[in-house]
Amino acid sequence: MHFFSPFSQDMDLRTGLGLQEIRDLPEDSLHWAYETLVPSEHRLPDTFWVRYDKAKQSIGLRACLLLWVLSNFEVLPREFQVTATIAIMSGEDSLIDVGAGAGKTLCMILPCLLSPSTIAIVFSPLKHLQSVQVLNFARYGIKAIAINKDTPNDPVLWKVCLCRLFVLDCCDLFEAFRVSAMLNIRFS
Repeated sequence: MHFFSPFSQDMDLRTGLGLQEIRDLPEDSLHWAYETLVPSEHRLPDTFWVRYDKAKQSIGLRACLLLWVLSNFEVLPREFQVTATIAIMSGEDSLIDVGAGAGKTLCMILPCLLSPSTIAIVFSPLKHLQSVQVLNFARYGIKAIAINKDTPNDPVLWKVCLCRLFVLDCCDLFEAFRVSAMLNIRFS
């Protein structure tokens, strides 16, 4: 299938396509960009995409392209990661049930990449996991902070903390609500 290219034929997509350009790509150009940038052996199968309408395909394709470019053309999300991202970005519920080390953190990273101006809150049960998740987010340029009982209750810290992602101890709901009140975040 041939897709319309919004770029000049001289443009090297591997060096000239930035993250915001991917976010701003018209829907009808996403398939073309995906097929141009991602080698066929790395792409998700065509059968994966047919279950989604055009709007949801756009979410998934953008997520794939953002991760592909950010990882220096090495990492593409797996099917369950794209499925979860499409659900989250479509306002639907998503339950991810895979083993340790399977890539659940990427299901939290992709929506942040797609919508960089939003604030996300992640509840994690273990302090070590919180630290690992913060590092994984940083690897993709997302500022994050782990908040748990060890985090100082220092007003100066909160004034300089310009993070978009908060990884909270899921066992301490009081702390989660205290932080959300400080940041003027409402749970829905």
